[in-house]
Amino acid sequence: AYEESLSIARALLGRAPPDAVQPRTDLAAGLWNVAHFRSGEERRALLVEALALLEPLEQRGALPAEQRGWPEMVRKALAELGPAKAP
Repeated sequence: AYEESLSIARALLGRAPPDAVQPRTDLAAGLWNVAHFRSGEERRALLVEALALLEPLEQRGALPAEQRGWPEMVRKALAELGPAKAP
């Protein structure tokens, strides 16, 4: 179900205006949820993608109050994974 929701969220984001907040936070939430069922580099990739969606919103002060802690939450999850493995 989460994988399907990611596909839908990505499609909606692709049709959204460049400054739309909701599609970005929806996709970031989906990525976060799927990351909890993955491990290693797959988990890292999902979290990195989520952070890439959230940080620009954070920088421009566009995250809703209830989501302002999300970027830090994702950063902490990435830190817990340790350094990325060399390719």
